[in-house]
Amino acid sequence: MSKFKIIVVRPLTDFDTLGLQVANIKEWDLTKKNITPQQIQDILQIAAREVEKAGGIMATSMGGGRFVNTSFKASANKRMFINFPEPNPICIYYKSANDHLDKSLPFRDQVLNMDGFPSAQQKFDAFVDYFQETSEGVTLLSKTIEGFLNQQIPDDTELEIDGKKGKARLEWLPIGTKLRELMIQLKDIDFYKTNQIEYYKITEMIALRDDLVHLKTTVKSNFTVYQELFKRLVDFDHVGCSNSVFTFVNKIAPGYFVEKGNDAHQIAKLE
Repeated sequence: MSKFKIIVVRPLTDFDTLGLQVANIKEWDLTKKNITPQQIQDILQIAAREVEKAGGIMATSMGGGRFVNTSFKASANKRMFINFPEPNPICIYYKSANDHLDKSLPFRDQVLNMDGFPSAQQKFDAFVDYFQETSEGVTLLSKTIEGFLNQQIPDDTELEIDGKKGKARLEWLPIGTKLRELMIQLKDIDFYKTNQIEYYKITEMIALRDDLVHLKTTVKSNFTVYQELFKRLVDFDHVGCSNSVFTFVNKIAPGYFVEKGNDAHQIAKLE
């Protein structure tokens, strides 16, 4: 059983929570028996034209709810209209991060294992696999935090921090400033004060991500280049850091992440 939290990947926008004054609703049933793929494409084309003409919103009923759709044509097949409820990338980032981190742990065990006197080649191969999976997990956890923070900035905000005013400019603030000052002003929450241990895990993880991305060389007297970085990677607290990200997100936006099994009604609705 995984040590990591397993969350529901949710659609980004619940149509029924938007509070819109709806003047007119047009519905198309794509679940009819014997409906063909071409008929579905024809209906989607008609619906897209109607939505564009009316300046409206396209939504899909799914699992007892209605969710705003993403709609586009891919360059690989411009005849096909791709249309489905828009997923929340933050949920995907967090789920994928946990998948990679979970997969990396057996490789770390192999690196740390002395039983059987594994060969240098075996250690080397295990660390390569560990590096690959852990660096992916760290990067995706960082994306979870940064993307989530940007989502919290209202489109019409007039807030100004460090000379940056408005959503487009606030999104470019350093991550440390967003974690504390921005969230204090937007949410009246200082995560550093309320959850200091989790705050430090997150900032250390972001620093590790930065060093993995920029990969600055430091040649030691023994001619190693990335020895300290590799040590930090092996010492990384996979579960603790992942749980800290979960705690931060749900502290700022209660109920944002939903664990599978903890909310049967909501899971049934979304799945």
